[in-house]
Amino acid sequence: MIASQPRLPAADASDHGNDLLSQAIADVRPLLADGSTKERIRLLWAAAKNAGDLAATDVVHDAFVALAAEVNLINARGYWAGPDRAMAVAQHVRRHGAEELAHVITWGLRGLNPFETGPLK
Repeated sequence: MIASQPRLPAADASDHGNDLLSQAIADVRPLLADGSTKERIRLLWAAAKNAGDLAATDVVHDAFVALAAEVNLINARGYWAGPDRAMAVAQHVRRHGAEELAHVITWGLRGLNPFETGPLK
């Protein structure tokens, strides 16, 4: 009789995806630390677009919204934040920061360009 070898637990695909998503977030975090608000929004969009297949869409979306707050694109109340917000975002739309970022991330996950001009990269 041959002794059976112990079986290792199967790797959960969602854990693997979350590890990849965590790595993608970690890779883009330093890039989002500096630059103008407009540049940082475009970087966030591009990173979300590239990470779209690393986990479920809602997981990727929520991770990038959380990242936006972490890097001070939006504050805890969902308003636009950051040192240049007065130049980048009109006063009457500052309160819509979280909503606008959610749209930008959603467009990225769908492979769409939410900006008036520019390449879809």
